[in-house]
Amino acid sequence: LVRLPRGRHVLRAAPNSCFYLTQGFRSTTPFVLGDASAVLKEQESQHTYDVEGVYEAHKASEWKVWFRQSFKVAEPTTVAAELVLAEWDAVPPASFFLVDNDTAASTPLPTGQLVPRELQPNEHGYTLLALAQPLAPLAPGNWRLRVTSGKELQDWRAVPSDRRDAYDGVYSPNIFRALSRYTVTVPERTQLAFSFEADRPVGFTLKIVKGGQAVAEADEEEVICWSARDRKQVQAVNLEALPSGEYYVMHATLVDSECPFAIHPNGDVPGTIRWSLAAYSSSPQASWARDTLFERVFQDTLAGWNAAETAKTAAKDRSAKAAGCAAARKEHLEDPQPLAKPVKEGEPVELHPLDFSVTLPASAERVALEVLRPEA
Repeated sequence: LVRLPRGRHVLRAAPNSCFYLTQGFRSTTPFVLGDASAVLKEQESQHTYDVEGVYEAHKASEWKVWFRQSFKVAEPTTVAAELVLAEWDAVPPASFFLVDNDTAASTPLPTGQLVPRELQPNEHGYTLLALAQPLAPLAPGNWRLRVTSGKELQDWRAVPSDRRDAYDGVYSPNIFRALSRYTVTVPERTQLAFSFEADRPVGFTLKIVKGGQAVAEADEEEVICWSARDRKQVQAVNLEALPSGEYYVMHATLVDSECPFAIHPNGDVPGTIRWSLAAYSSSPQASWARDTLFERVFQDTLAGWNAAETAKTAAKDRSAKAAGCAAARKEHLEDPQPLAKPVKEGEPVELHPLDFSVTLPASAERVALEVLRPEA
């Protein structure tokens, strides 16, 4: 026998798999019994919205978003929500959030419930988001979301969450301390949910900057920046659409003072640092790619150095050659050597352009010289 006060009550039964369940109710006073959605709609004029789905299998410590459900309110509206999971193993690692799509501010709902709350109208609405990162492997299971509101919700829709962009790598020593740089191109307004992790206790900054036209890191415009240690998980961040040819860059950088080891000036660290990035975009047109800005800057600098060294070597060679020619000319002027070659009458002869002498035979009364200019 259970004594219940006047009002609304919910009975939840969770029988074991492969067992039948029967329920019977008796009361000394009239009462209404039925599916929660039907009772709320008929008896209290509440609007109800039910969504069901299946979450994927998880590896140990694997971060995944299960679903994102978006809606808008046309006027101040009281909204309540509840997330129900079929498997008890999924309850501890699951997280439930309410996101304001205008500001990307997320409110955690640790009990899996959004208690009745009045939501104000805004431009882009709200999103209910569920995700998990279990410590041990998690098998697939079912989830169910129920939302009730005092007034009808607008633009009730599921946000794409089935595409998971995942990347990983190993820190390569560099003077910039860069862990990773990835570009994301968004032709339309996009909301990202992502997780960035390192396999060692290191401190880092995670920035999103505008790129595309920049030729150096100093020219990039910062959009948002976080400081973190080991990992950073963001339930929502808004990226506005950019003109063609421009994109955003997600840039993770080690912080010397936040790392439990010394980082050498050239970026060397003891051991290896592995990192991983997983992201979900609300736009199916968003695309990711590895950014090569630092590699391009390095190659351009190296090419400039090589060109300068080549020019310097060529200048030295020209200087040495000129010095040799000048020395040979000086030696020739100081000690000219006459051309001693018998020449027959009418026979042309090549002479030194600066110094020559002509010896006439005793029988010759005169000699005619004709200087010919060589053809160009």
